[in-house]
Amino acid sequence: MHLPQLAAQLAINLPQALERFGHNEALYIKYLKLCPQETTFSDFRRAISTQDSVALAESAHALKGLCGNLGQTSLQMPLAHIVQLQRHGDAQGAMLAASALQASLERTLNLLSQLEN
Repeated sequence: MHLPQLAAQLAINLPQALERFGHNEALYIKYLKLCPQETTFSDFRRAISTQDSVALAESAHALKGLCGNLGQTSLQMPLAHIVQLQRHGDAQGAMLAASALQASLERTLNLLSQLEN
């Protein structure tokens, strides 16, 4: 899959994302391709499976920043919501929101693994 198709599939605002990378498409693709190897995704999964609200808050916050920097606002916004729930003491709500988001994260990782140079 090429970048324009990936951007369409993941609702990435490509011009805005490329601007963050100095309009260097090769650099942007490099970071997108590294994303599936990012351990924070597995930390997020583990936090959900173990019901660890502290780890969930940490991993959701890190993923929120990562997704924001890569222009993946469709993930950034729900992750920001999880972080806010956690900050307001609603660990159960944060865990439910994280569980609901997990399928979208897995789909994103799958699509990113198909990205070609």
